[in-house]
Amino acid sequence: MGTRVVEAIITAALVALITFISSLIFTYFFNYNSSIRIGTSNEIAENQFILPININTFEKDIKNLRISTPMPITEKQIKSNQPLEIKILKSNIGTKTGSVLEIDKVSSDKNIQLVLTTSKLINDKDIQVSGNGNKITTEYLSEAKNPLQAQLKNLILNAILYAIIFGISTYLGNRRLDIKNKRLKDDIDHIEERRLQHKQDAEEALAQLHKRLEDAKIAYDEVKDDANNIRNKFKETETKIEEAKTESLKRQILLQAKLNDYRKELNFWRNTIRKVIYELPNGEKKAEEIFKSISTSLKTYQTHENNNHDFETLKVLAKMINDKDNK
Repeated sequence: MGTRVVEAIITAALVALITFISSLIFTYFFNYNSSIRIGTSNEIAENQFILPININTFEKDIKNLRISTPMPITEKQIKSNQPLEIKILKSNIGTKTGSVLEIDKVSSDKNIQLVLTTSKLINDKDIQVSGNGNKITTEYLSEAKNPLQAQLKNLILNAILYAIIFGISTYLGNRRLDIKNKRLKDDIDHIEERRLQHKQDAEEALAQLHKRLEDAKIAYDEVKDDANNIRNKFKETETKIEEAKTESLKRQILLQAKLNDYRKELNFWRNTIRKVIYELPNGEKKAEEIFKSISTSLKTYQTHENNNHDFETLKVLAKMINDKDNK
């Protein structure tokens, strides 16, 4: 709010300054520094007329001022309220004769009243003024205008000037505002573009995260399935191993049982042969030698060991098989 107030004050001050400078320039270039008012010719006596001419100077001098009359004028016919150096030049060119009053110099800030005395009535419009480069305005009192109209004209000119200045300042202010708005719009567009880019990046990152989560879930499910399959296969393998162990124990029991039967039968025949050989002279020694010779030839040395524990082994193995079956 404070910034806007400061900007409004600065803008108003600039408009006032520009208006003052423009009015000053307008006054300097278009207003005249001096004025000459030509009155109407009035009869004061029979065949005697007077015509007043007022010369007003303000800031600058008037040099080489010339006033032309339609009839010849002599120095005696000229009256002035202040001393002046006037030269009278006769006009002898053309069908009409007249005079030219040449004033070499009129100082600034002077109010000079000239009175021309003639024997005939002079039309004030026939009085011509040559400024010779001086900024002089010529007024004819017979065409005097209403001051209100002059003020109105000045007001209109000032209004037009002010409108032009105000329009230019408004245009510049609007242009400046447009530039600010454009910059603001560009900043907003840039911020919006960055926001959309960040949003798009976030959506892409979120989509990638969702994809990774889905992939991780799929991988987890696959690993879980593989683990379940491995667990099931492990259980199956464990069951098969247990079954194989049980089957091995059963086979071992059968083998042990068969071996036990074979030992019994072998021991029966060995004892029978030993009894037969014992009947011979020195039979006990011969029997042992025969048995050792047979074992050496067949390499069956374990048949000489004491295998009375085979029955206990069979009982333990049978108990193990029974425990596994109960499980």
